[in-house]
Amino acid sequence: MLIIVGDRDAGNSRSVWAISDDGASLSWSYDTGGNTKAVVIDGDGNIFIVGAVSTSKNIWKLNSSGSLVASANTGATLHAVALDSTNRVYVAGDASGGKTAWRYNNDLTNQTAFIDSDADNVRCKALTIDSNNKIYALFLG
Repeated sequence: MLIIVGDRDAGNSRSVWAISDDGASLSWSYDTGGNTKAVVIDGDGNIFIVGAVSTSKNIWKLNSSGSLVASANTGATLHAVALDSTNRVYVAGDASGGKTAWRYNNDLTNQTAFIDSDADNVRCKALTIDSNNKIYALFLG
């Protein structure tokens, strides 16, 4: 299954789409209520999506059928999501209250800010985590 995330506009009331393995049909779609920026899938097939704050949320966890499992909010527009080897969820984006990146348990509980910023104009645009759980981030200021 291919998962696509993107912008939502007046003519499009969805922001997440799942395309069948053969690419011939739409399996399901989901509306976060706002624009989505990045997606990652864990080993159990759960889908983590991040984007602009909408309905007080900016992180969504869906199961492989497209149903909402959990959601959370950092207060910032998020641009990146990654998983470590224990399936903890890392998200990053625009600075909010001096924070630019956060870590959650797989069920989106226990938020921990792990990158502080002195300025609210700093943006983390990309995250990746290697097999040793080292985090690499791309920042723009």
